[in-house]
Amino acid sequence: MKLPTELVLLRHGQSEGNIASRASRDGDHSHYTPEFRSQSSMFWRLTPTGRKQAEHARDWMKRNQLTDFDLNVHSDMTRAIETAHIAAPGINFCGTSLVRERSWGVLDTLPHNEKHLYPGSNLLLRDKDPLSWHPPGGETMWQVMERVRRFLNNLSLFSSEYRTVRVVCHGEVMWAFRYILEHMSPQEYRLMYNSEKSEHIMYNCHLLHYKDNHQGSYRSMYSVCTYKPERYESGWLSIN
Repeated sequence: MKLPTELVLLRHGQSEGNIASRASRDGDHSHYTPEFRSQSSMFWRLTPTGRKQAEHARDWMKRNQLTDFDLNVHSDMTRAIETAHIAAPGINFCGTSLVRERSWGVLDTLPHNEKHLYPGSNLLLRDKDPLSWHPPGGETMWQVMERVRRFLNNLSLFSSEYRTVRVVCHGEVMWAFRYILEHMSPQEYRLMYNSEKSEHIMYNCHLLHYKDNHQGSYRSMYSVCTYKPERYESGWLSIN
């Protein structure tokens, strides 16, 4: 697989779904109104905080000379589109479903107290085997990775034309990229997935920068929470 010389991944800013999910985990299910439940997660928008986070991402990328890319791509979900055009105003983006967020099927718009009760949800398996856990009507992480591989294979067809690529996408999609690009094992992924360390959290407007492409593999990765770098900023890390 011929990868771009440099690849930058940016997670979207805080969305309506993020707010609802976080509150529900804390016991407040009031965001899950009939209207919210009936809306597809495709169309969740950024909150005012999410828009501000995208502005911080824009400023961080400017300070670090990450503004000029051969190809700019965003997921076709509303929150990624909005983030892309705030973080990189005036830039032409291509939209694709290949980097759309993982589908949780029928669990997507259920509050946390109902997710555990839904037949077949089997959320305990999610912690034990996060790659194979299959939400009812949704995708396993293996299936998300298959989409990401298709995206990377498409890029490889134009590797001479698109040497630097920026992708605005989603948290679990970025974990799929990490698994592939950092040559993780299922055991390594499980440890990171269940970790609460800041280095293993994909924050809103989190950015991953891959470079030093050698024979189809990246040797270096930079990870940062762009809207609040003091929360996490790795510096350049070597990829084995």
